[in-house]
Amino acid sequence: MGKFAANHNRSQETDGTMTLRVLVPPEAEENNVQTEHLQGPYAEEGQCTDGVAKLDHEATRTEKATSCVAGGELEVPDGGWGWVVAFASAVIMLLIPVMGPCFGILFSKYLLLEGTSSTMTSWIFAVQTLLWNVSFLFTKALSEEFGWQAVGIGGSFLACLGFTMTSFTPTPEFLFFSFSVVCGIGGGIVTSLSFVVVPNYFTQRRGAANAIMTCGAGLGQIIVPPLIVFLQENFGERGATLIFSGIMLHACVAAATFHPVKWHMKLRQVQTTPEGKKEAAPPISPPTSSTPAKSSQPTIFVRVAKSVVSDLSILRSRRACIICLSSSLIIINGLNFLMMLPFAFQDTGLSINDSAWCMSAMAVSSLVTRFLCSLLSDFSFFSVRACYVFGCAIMGITAGVFPLLRSMEWLMVNMVVHGIGLGANMGTYTLMLIDVMGLHGLAPLLGTSAFCNGICLFIIGPLIGIIRDASQSYAVSIWVLSSLGMGGTLLWALMGRAMAYDKQRREEGHLDL
Repeated sequence: MGKFAANHNRSQETDGTMTLRVLVPPEAEENNVQTEHLQGPYAEEGQCTDGVAKLDHEATRTEKATSCVAGGELEVPDGGWGWVVAFASAVIMLLIPVMGPCFGILFSKYLLLEGTSSTMTSWIFAVQTLLWNVSFLFTKALSEEFGWQAVGIGGSFLACLGFTMTSFTPTPEFLFFSFSVVCGIGGGIVTSLSFVVVPNYFTQRRGAANAIMTCGAGLGQIIVPPLIVFLQENFGERGATLIFSGIMLHACVAAATFHPVKWHMKLRQVQTTPEGKKEAAPPISPPTSSTPAKSSQPTIFVRVAKSVVSDLSILRSRRACIICLSSSLIIINGLNFLMMLPFAFQDTGLSINDSAWCMSAMAVSSLVTRFLCSLLSDFSFFSVRACYVFGCAIMGITAGVFPLLRSMEWLMVNMVVHGIGLGANMGTYTLMLIDVMGLHGLAPLLGTSAFCNGICLFIIGPLIGIIRDASQSYAVSIWVLSSLGMGGTLLWALMGRAMAYDKQRREEGHLDL
Protein backbone atom coordinates (compact mmCIF):
# COMPACT_ATOMS: atom_id res chain seq x y z
CA MET A 1 0.00 0.00 0.00
CA GLY A 2 1.33 3.40 -0.99
CA LYS A 3 2.16 6.15 1.42
CA PHE A 4 -0.23 9.06 1.53
CA ALA A 5 0.51 12.72 2.04
CA ALA A 6 -1.51 15.84 1.46
CA ASN A 7 -0.65 19.19 -0.04
CA HIS A 8 -3.01 21.94 -1.16
CA ASN A 9 -0.66 23.49 -3.72
CA ARG A 10 0.71 20.69 -5.94
CA SER A 11 0.66 16.88 -6.15
CA GLN A 12 3.61 14.66 -7.06
CA GLU A 13 3.98 10.93 -7.69
CA THR A 14 7.03 8.75 -7.22
CA ASP A 15 7.57 4.99 -7.34
CA GLY A 16 5.63 3.36 -4.56
CA THR A 17 4.34 6.70 -3.31
CA MET A 18 1.04 8.34 -3.99
CA THR A 19 0.64 11.96 -2.89
CA LEU A 20 -2.92 13.15 -2.54
CA ARG A 21 -3.88 16.68 -3.41
CA VAL A 22 -6.43 18.09 -0.98
CA LEU A 23 -8.87 20.58 -2.43
CA VAL A 24 -11.05 22.65 -0.17
CA PRO A 25 -14.53 23.97 -0.92
CA PRO A 26 -14.98 27.49 -2.28
CA GLU A 27 -16.29 28.69 1.05
CA ALA A 28 -12.89 27.95 2.57
CA GLU A 29 -11.18 29.99 -0.12
CA GLU A 30 -12.27 33.04 1.84
CA ASN A 31 -9.71 32.00 4.45
CA ASN A 32 -6.53 32.13 2.34
CA VAL A 33 -6.92 28.81 0.55
CA GLN A 34 -5.83 28.38 -3.05
CA THR A 35 -7.11 25.65 -5.36
CA GLU A 36 -5.83 24.00 -8.50
CA HIS A 37 -7.68 22.88 -11.57
CA LEU A 38 -6.85 20.18 -14.10
CA GLN A 39 -6.61 20.65 -17.82
CA GLY A 40 -7.95 18.25 -20.37
CA PRO A 41 -10.88 15.84 -20.33
CA TYR A 42 -10.63 15.27 -16.57
CA ALA A 43 -11.75 18.83 -15.97
CA GLU A 44 -15.15 18.31 -17.58
CA GLU A 45 -18.20 19.22 -15.58
CA GLY A 46 -19.70 16.44 -13.56
CA GLN A 47 -16.49 14.39 -13.23
CA CYS A 48 -14.60 13.90 -10.00
CA THR A 49 -11.24 12.28 -10.68
CA ASP A 50 -7.87 12.44 -8.96
CA GLY A 51 -8.62 15.32 -6.69
CA VAL A 52 -10.94 17.45 -8.77
CA ALA A 53 -14.24 18.42 -7.21
CA LYS A 54 -17.17 20.02 -8.94
CA LEU A 55 -19.02 21.97 -6.25
CA ASP A 56 -22.52 23.17 -6.85
CA HIS A 57 -22.96 26.84 -6.04
CA GLU A 58 -26.73 26.86 -6.43
CA ALA A 59 -28.64 28.24 -3.49
CA THR A 60 -30.01 25.07 -1.95
CA ARG A 61 -30.35 24.08 1.66
CA THR A 62 -28.53 20.77 1.04
CA GLU A 63 -25.49 22.41 -0.51
CA LYS A 64 -22.51 20.17 0.35
CA ALA A 65 -18.87 21.08 0.59
CA THR A 66 -16.77 18.10 -0.46
CA SER A 67 -13.64 17.44 -2.46
CA CYS A 68 -12.66 14.21 -4.15
CA VAL A 69 -9.32 12.70 -3.21
CA ALA A 70 -8.25 9.49 -4.95
CA GLY A 71 -11.67 7.87 -4.78
CA GLY A 72 -12.53 9.38 -1.40
CA GLU A 73 -14.10 12.62 -0.33
CA LEU A 74 -13.01 15.41 1.94
CA GLU A 75 -15.96 17.09 3.59
CA VAL A 76 -16.52 19.73 6.21
CA PRO A 77 -16.98 18.28 9.70
CA ASP A 78 -20.73 19.08 10.05
CA GLY A 79 -20.10 18.78 13.78
CA GLY A 80 -16.89 18.03 15.66
CA TRP A 81 -14.85 21.20 15.98
CA GLY A 82 -17.74 23.02 14.35
CA TRP A 83 -19.69 22.78 17.61
CA VAL A 84 -16.80 24.47 19.42
CA VAL A 85 -16.91 27.26 16.85
CA ALA A 86 -20.70 27.56 17.21
CA PHE A 87 -20.54 27.93 21.01
CA ALA A 88 -17.59 30.32 20.71
CA SER A 89 -19.63 32.45 18.31
CA ALA A 90 -22.48 32.42 20.85
CA VAL A 91 -20.08 33.88 23.43
CA ILE A 92 -19.09 36.62 20.98
CA MET A 93 -22.73 37.35 20.14
CA LEU A 94 -23.57 37.52 23.85
CA LEU A 95 -20.86 40.07 24.68
CA ILE A 96 -20.24 42.25 21.62
CA PRO A 97 -23.52 43.23 19.86
CA VAL A 98 -25.10 44.41 23.15
CA MET A 99 -22.99 47.58 22.99
CA GLY A 100 -25.64 49.34 20.92
CA PRO A 101 -28.76 48.35 22.90
CA CYS A 102 -26.95 49.12 26.19
CA PHE A 103 -25.77 52.55 25.05
CA GLY A 104 -28.43 54.37 27.08
CA ILE A 105 -27.84 52.30 30.22
CA LEU A 106 -24.09 52.81 30.02
CA PHE A 107 -23.82 56.51 29.24
CA SER A 108 -27.16 58.24 29.93
CA LYS A 109 -26.25 59.42 33.46
CA TYR A 110 -22.81 60.65 32.40
CA LEU A 111 -24.14 62.48 29.34
CA LEU A 112 -26.94 64.11 31.35
CA LEU A 113 -24.51 65.26 34.05
CA GLU A 114 -22.28 66.79 31.38
CA GLY A 115 -25.26 68.58 29.86
CA THR A 116 -24.81 66.87 26.51
CA SER A 117 -27.46 67.80 23.97
CA SER A 118 -29.81 65.22 22.50
CA THR A 119 -28.37 65.99 19.08
CA MET A 120 -24.82 65.07 20.10
CA THR A 121 -26.05 61.95 21.89
CA SER A 122 -27.91 60.80 18.79
CA TRP A 123 -24.86 61.48 16.61
CA ILE A 124 -22.60 59.39 18.87
CA PHE A 125 -24.99 56.46 18.49
CA ALA A 126 -25.55 57.09 14.76
CA VAL A 127 -21.82 57.12 13.94
CA GLN A 128 -21.29 53.92 15.94
CA THR A 129 -24.14 52.22 14.07
CA LEU A 130 -22.79 53.41 10.71
CA LEU A 131 -19.23 52.20 11.30
CA TRP A 132 -20.48 48.94 12.82
CA ASN A 133 -22.37 48.13 9.61
CA VAL A 134 -19.75 49.44 7.19
CA SER A 135 -17.06 47.30 8.84
CA PHE A 136 -18.99 44.19 7.74
CA LEU A 137 -17.88 45.01 4.21
CA PHE A 138 -14.18 44.64 5.08
CA THR A 139 -14.39 41.38 7.02
CA LYS A 140 -14.04 39.06 4.03
CA ALA A 141 -11.12 41.02 2.57
CA LEU A 142 -9.26 41.09 5.89
CA SER A 143 -9.90 37.36 6.40
CA GLU A 144 -8.34 36.63 3.01
CA GLU A 145 -5.24 38.52 4.08
CA PHE A 146 -4.82 37.41 7.70
CA GLY A 147 -7.14 34.47 8.32
CA TRP A 148 -10.21 34.04 10.51
CA GLN A 149 -8.34 33.74 13.80
CA ALA A 150 -6.27 36.90 13.48
CA VAL A 151 -9.21 39.00 12.29
CA GLY A 152 -11.51 37.65 15.01
CA ILE A 153 -9.03 38.21 17.82
CA GLY A 154 -8.09 41.63 16.45
CA GLY A 155 -11.71 42.77 16.16
CA SER A 156 -12.55 41.52 19.67
CA PHE A 157 -9.52 43.23 21.16
CA LEU A 158 -10.35 46.47 19.36
CA ALA A 159 -13.88 46.43 20.80
CA CYS A 160 -12.51 45.77 24.31
CA LEU A 161 -9.91 48.51 23.90
CA GLY A 162 -12.59 50.99 22.88
CA PHE A 163 -14.66 50.15 25.94
CA THR A 164 -11.62 50.49 28.19
CA MET A 165 -10.84 53.94 26.78
CA THR A 166 -14.50 54.90 27.16
CA SER A 167 -14.32 54.25 30.92
CA PHE A 168 -11.66 57.00 31.14
CA THR A 169 -13.36 59.44 28.75
CA PRO A 170 -12.53 63.06 29.69
CA THR A 171 -15.34 64.66 27.64
CA PRO A 172 -18.51 63.53 25.86
CA GLU A 173 -16.83 64.35 22.53
CA PHE A 174 -14.21 61.66 23.23
CA LEU A 175 -16.98 59.05 22.89
CA PHE A 176 -16.97 59.72 19.15
CA PHE A 177 -13.50 58.15 19.05
CA SER A 178 -13.59 55.50 21.79
CA PHE A 179 -17.16 54.24 21.41
CA SER A 180 -18.28 55.21 17.91
CA VAL A 181 -15.05 54.55 15.99
CA VAL A 182 -13.01 51.97 17.94
CA CYS A 183 -15.89 49.93 19.39
CA GLY A 184 -17.96 50.30 16.24
CA ILE A 185 -15.28 49.01 13.87
CA GLY A 186 -13.94 46.26 16.14
CA GLY A 187 -17.36 45.00 17.18
CA GLY A 188 -18.70 45.02 13.64
CA ILE A 189 -15.77 43.01 12.29
CA VAL A 190 -15.90 40.20 14.87
CA THR A 191 -19.71 40.00 14.76
CA SER A 192 -19.84 39.69 10.98
CA LEU A 193 -17.01 37.14 11.08
CA SER A 194 -19.10 34.93 13.38
CA PHE A 195 -21.94 34.96 10.86
CA VAL A 196 -19.54 33.85 8.12
CA VAL A 197 -17.44 31.24 9.95
CA VAL A 198 -20.15 29.09 11.53
CA PRO A 199 -22.02 28.09 8.32
CA ASN A 200 -18.75 27.01 6.69
CA TYR A 201 -18.33 24.21 9.26
CA PHE A 202 -21.75 22.66 8.62
CA THR A 203 -23.97 21.24 5.91
CA GLN A 204 -26.89 19.21 7.28
CA ARG A 205 -26.71 20.66 10.82
CA ARG A 206 -26.31 24.28 9.82
CA GLY A 207 -29.63 25.27 11.38
CA ALA A 208 -28.72 23.80 14.78
CA ALA A 209 -25.38 25.62 14.72
CA ASN A 210 -27.12 28.86 13.79
CA ALA A 211 -29.55 28.33 16.68
CA ILE A 212 -26.66 28.13 19.13
CA MET A 213 -25.04 31.28 17.74
CA THR A 214 -28.20 33.40 17.58
CA CYS A 215 -29.23 32.33 21.09
CA GLY A 216 -26.06 34.02 22.29
CA ALA A 217 -27.36 37.33 20.96
CA GLY A 218 -30.78 36.76 22.52
CA LEU A 219 -29.31 35.87 25.91
CA GLY A 220 -27.09 38.94 25.75
CA GLN A 221 -30.12 41.22 25.49
CA ILE A 222 -31.61 39.55 28.58
CA ILE A 223 -28.51 39.08 30.77
CA VAL A 224 -26.20 42.00 30.04
CA PRO A 225 -28.45 45.02 30.86
CA PRO A 226 -29.17 43.84 34.45
CA LEU A 227 -25.49 42.95 34.84
CA ILE A 228 -24.43 46.46 33.84
CA VAL A 229 -26.98 48.00 36.22
CA PHE A 230 -25.62 45.81 39.05
CA LEU A 231 -22.05 46.86 38.27
CA GLN A 232 -23.03 50.53 38.15
CA GLU A 233 -24.73 50.31 41.54
CA ASN A 234 -21.61 48.81 43.10
CA PHE A 235 -18.72 50.37 41.15
CA GLY A 236 -20.14 53.48 39.51
CA GLU A 237 -20.58 54.24 35.80
CA ARG A 238 -16.88 54.31 34.92
CA GLY A 239 -16.07 51.26 37.04
CA ALA A 240 -18.91 49.28 35.46
CA THR A 241 -17.69 50.15 31.96
CA LEU A 242 -14.12 49.15 32.81
CA ILE A 243 -15.18 45.83 34.37
CA PHE A 244 -17.42 44.98 31.43
CA SER A 245 -14.56 45.73 29.03
CA GLY A 246 -12.60 43.05 30.88
CA ILE A 247 -15.50 40.62 30.53
CA MET A 248 -15.55 41.36 26.80
CA LEU A 249 -12.00 40.00 26.52
CA HIS A 250 -13.56 36.53 26.60
CA ALA A 251 -14.51 37.26 22.99
CA CYS A 252 -10.79 37.14 22.09
CA VAL A 253 -10.56 33.62 23.53
CA ALA A 254 -13.69 32.61 21.62
CA ALA A 255 -12.31 34.01 18.35
CA ALA A 256 -9.16 31.91 18.81
CA THR A 257 -11.27 28.84 17.95
CA PHE A 258 -11.88 30.12 14.41
CA HIS A 259 -9.56 27.62 12.71
CA PRO A 260 -9.49 27.28 8.94
CA VAL A 261 -12.04 24.64 7.87
CA LYS A 262 -9.32 22.64 6.08
CA TRP A 263 -7.77 21.78 9.46
CA HIS A 264 -10.84 19.75 10.40
CA MET A 265 -12.12 18.32 7.11
CA LYS A 266 -13.00 14.61 7.20
CA LEU A 267 -11.79 12.01 4.71
CA ARG A 268 -14.14 9.15 3.91
CA GLN A 269 -14.38 6.26 1.42
CA VAL A 270 -10.70 6.37 0.54
CA GLN A 271 -9.73 3.79 -2.08
CA THR A 272 -6.16 3.13 -3.12
CA THR A 273 -5.09 2.16 -6.63
CA PRO A 274 -3.03 -1.09 -6.73
CA GLU A 275 0.56 -0.63 -7.78
CA GLY A 276 1.17 -1.42 -11.41
CA LYS A 277 -2.39 -0.48 -12.34
CA LYS A 278 -2.10 3.13 -11.38
CA GLU A 279 -3.38 5.48 -14.05
CA ALA A 280 -1.19 8.27 -15.23
CA ALA A 281 -2.13 11.53 -13.64
CA PRO A 282 -3.41 14.16 -16.04
CA PRO A 283 -1.30 17.26 -16.50
CA ILE A 284 -1.63 19.79 -13.73
CA SER A 285 -1.81 23.47 -14.49
CA PRO A 286 -0.25 26.08 -12.24
CA PRO A 287 -2.51 27.58 -9.59
CA THR A 288 -5.21 29.57 -11.29
CA SER A 289 -5.31 32.23 -8.63
CA SER A 290 -5.00 35.68 -10.15
CA THR A 291 -2.80 36.77 -7.23
CA PRO A 292 0.67 37.61 -8.61
CA ALA A 293 3.93 36.47 -7.09
CA LYS A 294 4.79 38.02 -3.75
CA SER A 295 7.55 40.12 -5.28
CA SER A 296 5.04 41.87 -7.52
CA GLN A 297 2.01 41.83 -5.24
CA PRO A 298 0.19 45.13 -4.72
CA THR A 299 0.05 46.56 -1.23
CA ILE A 300 -2.38 45.13 1.28
CA PHE A 301 -4.52 48.27 1.05
CA VAL A 302 -4.90 47.82 -2.70
CA ARG A 303 -5.80 44.15 -2.31
CA VAL A 304 -8.37 44.90 0.39
CA ALA A 305 -9.88 47.70 -1.69
CA LYS A 306 -10.14 45.43 -4.73
CA SER A 307 -11.79 42.73 -2.63
CA VAL A 308 -14.32 45.22 -1.23
CA VAL A 309 -15.18 46.48 -4.72
CA SER A 310 -15.51 42.88 -5.88
CA ASP A 311 -17.94 42.15 -3.04
CA LEU A 312 -20.03 45.20 -3.90
CA SER A 313 -20.37 43.85 -7.43
CA ILE A 314 -22.83 41.31 -6.02
CA LEU A 315 -25.40 44.07 -6.52
CA ARG A 316 -25.38 43.09 -10.20
CA SER A 317 -27.73 40.35 -9.03
CA ARG A 318 -31.35 41.44 -8.69
CA ARG A 319 -31.76 38.95 -5.86
CA ALA A 320 -29.04 40.76 -3.92
CA CYS A 321 -30.59 44.17 -4.65
CA ILE A 322 -33.97 43.07 -3.28
CA ILE A 323 -32.38 41.59 -0.15
CA CYS A 324 -30.28 44.71 0.54
CA LEU A 325 -33.13 47.19 0.05
CA SER A 326 -35.64 45.05 1.92
CA SER A 327 -33.37 44.43 4.91
CA SER A 328 -32.49 48.14 5.12
CA LEU A 329 -36.16 49.15 5.37
CA ILE A 330 -36.88 46.40 7.90
CA ILE A 331 -33.86 47.31 10.04
CA ILE A 332 -34.90 50.98 10.05
CA ASN A 333 -38.34 49.95 11.29
CA GLY A 334 -37.01 47.55 13.93
CA LEU A 335 -34.26 49.68 15.49
CA ASN A 336 -36.08 53.00 15.51
CA PHE A 337 -39.27 51.42 16.85
CA LEU A 338 -37.42 49.90 19.80
CA MET A 339 -35.60 53.18 20.42
CA MET A 340 -38.91 55.09 20.57
CA LEU A 341 -40.69 52.60 22.83
CA PRO A 342 -39.79 54.14 26.23
CA PHE A 343 -40.85 57.60 25.03
CA ALA A 344 -44.06 56.27 23.45
CA PHE A 345 -44.98 54.46 26.68
CA GLN A 346 -44.63 57.65 28.68
CA ASP A 347 -46.63 59.51 26.04
CA THR A 348 -49.55 57.13 26.69
CA GLY A 349 -49.36 57.71 30.45
CA LEU A 350 -47.50 54.51 31.33
CA SER A 351 -44.23 54.30 33.25
CA ILE A 352 -40.68 53.39 32.30
CA ASN A 353 -41.10 50.27 34.40
CA ASP A 354 -44.02 49.19 32.20
CA SER A 355 -41.82 49.72 29.16
CA ALA A 356 -39.07 47.59 30.70
CA TRP A 357 -41.48 44.71 31.38
CA CYS A 358 -42.73 44.78 27.78
CA MET A 359 -39.17 44.87 26.45
CA SER A 360 -38.23 41.90 28.61
CA ALA A 361 -41.25 39.91 27.40
CA MET A 362 -40.32 40.75 23.82
CA ALA A 363 -36.71 39.61 24.39
CA VAL A 364 -37.85 36.25 25.80
CA SER A 365 -40.27 35.55 22.94
CA SER A 366 -37.59 36.61 20.45
CA LEU A 367 -35.03 34.26 22.00
CA VAL A 368 -37.38 31.25 21.95
CA THR A 369 -38.42 31.96 18.35
CA ARG A 370 -34.82 32.35 17.16
CA PHE A 371 -33.90 28.99 18.63
CA LEU A 372 -36.93 27.12 17.26
CA CYS A 373 -36.76 28.62 13.76
CA SER A 374 -33.05 27.86 13.44
CA LEU A 375 -33.57 24.26 14.57
CA LEU A 376 -36.52 23.72 12.23
CA SER A 377 -34.52 25.01 9.26
CA ASP A 378 -32.64 21.69 9.13
CA PHE A 379 -35.84 19.89 8.12
CA SER A 380 -36.93 19.69 4.48
CA PHE A 381 -40.53 20.78 5.20
CA PHE A 382 -39.38 24.12 6.65
CA SER A 383 -39.03 27.13 4.33
CA VAL A 384 -36.37 29.56 5.51
CA ARG A 385 -37.53 32.28 3.13
CA ALA A 386 -41.18 32.01 4.20
CA CYS A 387 -40.17 32.19 7.87
CA TYR A 388 -38.01 35.26 7.25
CA VAL A 389 -40.75 37.09 5.32
CA PHE A 390 -43.31 36.10 7.97
CA GLY A 391 -41.10 37.64 10.65
CA CYS A 392 -40.72 40.86 8.65
CA ALA A 393 -44.50 41.15 8.19
CA ILE A 394 -45.18 40.55 11.91
CA MET A 395 -42.67 43.27 12.86
CA GLY A 396 -44.35 45.78 10.53
CA ILE A 397 -47.89 44.94 11.63
CA THR A 398 -47.22 45.00 15.37
CA ALA A 399 -45.38 48.32 15.07
CA GLY A 400 -48.39 49.80 13.26
CA VAL A 401 -50.85 48.46 15.84
CA PHE A 402 -48.84 49.71 18.84
CA PRO A 403 -50.06 53.38 18.82
CA LEU A 404 -53.69 52.18 18.79
CA LEU A 405 -53.37 50.30 22.09
CA ARG A 406 -53.79 51.84 25.53
CA SER A 407 -54.06 49.05 28.11
CA MET A 408 -50.93 47.47 29.54
CA GLU A 409 -52.25 43.96 28.87
CA TRP A 410 -52.71 44.48 25.14
CA LEU A 411 -49.42 46.32 24.84
CA MET A 412 -47.70 43.33 26.47
CA VAL A 413 -49.38 40.92 24.04
CA ASN A 414 -48.40 43.13 21.12
CA MET A 415 -44.76 43.22 22.19
CA VAL A 416 -44.64 39.44 22.69
CA VAL A 417 -45.93 38.99 19.13
CA HIS A 418 -43.41 41.58 17.93
CA GLY A 419 -40.69 39.52 19.61
CA ILE A 420 -41.87 36.44 17.69
CA GLY A 421 -41.52 38.36 14.43
CA LEU A 422 -38.11 39.70 15.44
CA GLY A 423 -36.93 36.21 16.38
CA ALA A 424 -38.14 34.71 13.11
CA ASN A 425 -36.40 37.50 11.22
CA MET A 426 -33.07 37.44 13.03
CA GLY A 427 -32.96 33.68 13.57
CA THR A 428 -33.15 32.92 9.85
CA TYR A 429 -31.38 35.94 8.34
CA THR A 430 -28.03 34.24 7.67
CA LEU A 431 -29.75 31.03 6.57
CA MET A 432 -31.94 33.05 4.19
CA LEU A 433 -28.87 34.63 2.58
CA ILE A 434 -27.40 31.15 2.01
CA ASP A 435 -30.72 29.83 0.72
CA VAL A 436 -31.06 32.60 -1.86
CA MET A 437 -27.43 33.25 -2.89
CA GLY A 438 -25.55 30.09 -1.87
CA LEU A 439 -22.83 29.70 0.73
CA HIS A 440 -20.26 31.24 -1.63
CA GLY A 441 -22.32 34.44 -1.71
CA LEU A 442 -22.82 34.72 2.06
CA ALA A 443 -19.78 36.85 2.92
CA PRO A 444 -20.11 39.34 0.01
CA LEU A 445 -23.87 39.75 0.49
CA LEU A 446 -23.62 40.00 4.28
CA GLY A 447 -21.08 42.80 3.96
CA THR A 448 -22.92 44.61 1.18
CA SER A 449 -26.27 44.33 2.96
CA ALA A 450 -24.82 45.66 6.23
CA PHE A 451 -23.19 48.53 4.32
CA CYS A 452 -26.56 49.48 2.83
CA ASN A 453 -28.19 49.16 6.26
CA GLY A 454 -25.65 51.51 7.80
CA ILE A 455 -26.05 54.16 5.11
CA CYS A 456 -29.86 54.03 5.25
CA LEU A 457 -29.92 54.19 9.05
CA PHE A 458 -27.55 57.14 9.00
CA ILE A 459 -29.70 59.04 6.49
CA ILE A 460 -33.27 58.02 7.30
CA GLY A 461 -32.92 57.64 11.08
CA PRO A 462 -32.66 61.40 11.78
CA LEU A 463 -35.60 62.03 9.42
CA ILE A 464 -37.83 59.98 11.71
CA GLY A 465 -36.85 62.33 14.54
CA ILE A 466 -37.71 65.33 12.38
CA ILE A 467 -41.14 63.82 11.65
CA ARG A 468 -41.67 63.35 15.38
CA ASP A 469 -40.75 66.97 16.15
CA ALA A 470 -42.90 68.31 13.32
CA SER A 471 -45.98 66.23 14.16
CA GLN A 472 -45.51 66.28 17.95
CA SER A 473 -46.72 62.69 17.87
CA TYR A 474 -44.90 59.42 18.41
CA ALA A 475 -47.82 57.63 16.75
CA VAL A 476 -47.16 59.32 13.40
CA SER A 477 -43.46 58.46 13.54
CA ILE A 478 -44.19 54.83 14.42
CA TRP A 479 -46.71 54.54 11.58
CA VAL A 480 -44.06 55.83 9.17
CA LEU A 481 -41.68 53.18 10.49
CA SER A 482 -44.35 50.51 10.13
CA SER A 483 -44.94 51.57 6.51
CA LEU A 484 -41.23 51.26 5.76
CA GLY A 485 -41.16 47.79 7.32
CA MET A 486 -44.17 46.61 5.32
CA GLY A 487 -42.64 48.08 2.17
CA GLY A 488 -39.51 46.02 2.77
CA THR A 489 -41.67 42.93 3.24
CA LEU A 490 -43.65 43.50 0.04
CA LEU A 491 -40.42 43.73 -1.97
CA TRP A 492 -40.13 39.96 -1.53
CA ALA A 493 -43.06 39.59 -3.94
CA LEU A 494 -40.53 40.46 -6.68
CA MET A 495 -38.02 37.77 -5.65
CA GLY A 496 -39.44 35.15 -8.04
CA ARG A 497 -38.93 37.41 -11.05
CA ALA A 498 -35.48 38.39 -9.81
CA MET A 499 -34.39 34.76 -9.50
CA ALA A 500 -35.66 33.98 -13.00
CA TYR A 501 -33.82 37.00 -14.41
CA ASP A 502 -30.55 36.08 -12.68
CA LYS A 503 -30.84 32.49 -13.91
CA GLN A 504 -31.28 33.73 -17.47
CA ARG A 505 -28.27 36.02 -17.13
CA ARG A 506 -26.14 33.12 -15.85
CA GLU A 507 -27.16 30.94 -18.76
CA GLU A 508 -26.18 33.73 -21.14
CA GLY A 509 -22.82 34.04 -19.40
CA HIS A 510 -23.40 37.60 -18.19
CA LEU A 511 -23.65 36.79 -14.47
CA ASP A 512 -21.54 34.45 -12.35
CA LEU A 513 -23.63 34.63 -9.17
